[in-house]
Amino acid sequence: MSQISQMSYLISVQLSLTKFIQCCGRGGRVIDEDFIERFHSDYPYELSLKNHFNIIDLGGNYERFGDWSDDRNWKSIFYNPERAGDGIAPVKTCPSCEGLLHAAKKVCDQTILMVIYAFTSSRKN
Repeated sequence: MSQISQMSYLISVQLSLTKFIQCCGRGGRVIDEDFIERFHSDYPYELSLKNHFNIIDLGGNYERFGDWSDDRNWKSIFYNPERAGDGIAPVKTCPSCEGLLHAAKKVCDQTILMVIYAFTSSRKN
C-alpha cells in the first residue's frame, strides 16, 4: 500500500499566506517515474505515481487567500501588506554566523555552528 498522500486536509484557519501555501504545496509534489527511479531507495515504502491531489479546506482558507497555486506579487505583499503585521518581520544578521534573526532577539543561538553571539544595545539609557 502506498504512503504517498493524494489528499491534504486543512482543518484549521491559517493566519499566514505562506503557511497556507506550504501546507497545500506538500500535497502538490509530483511523483513521476524519474523521481521514483532516482529516489526510491530513500523511502522505507514503495513509491507510486502521483500527478494530482485534493485539498479539503475546512478552515475557509481558500476564501481568504485564493488558490494556493495562484501567481502572487510577493514584493507588494511583503512591502505593502493589507493589514498591519502581515508584512516582512524585522530581521537582523548575526555578525558571527550570518544567520537571520528577528530584530528583537538579543542573543544569536544558532545551533548549526554552535555559536552564541550577544548583541549590544546601541541605545543610550
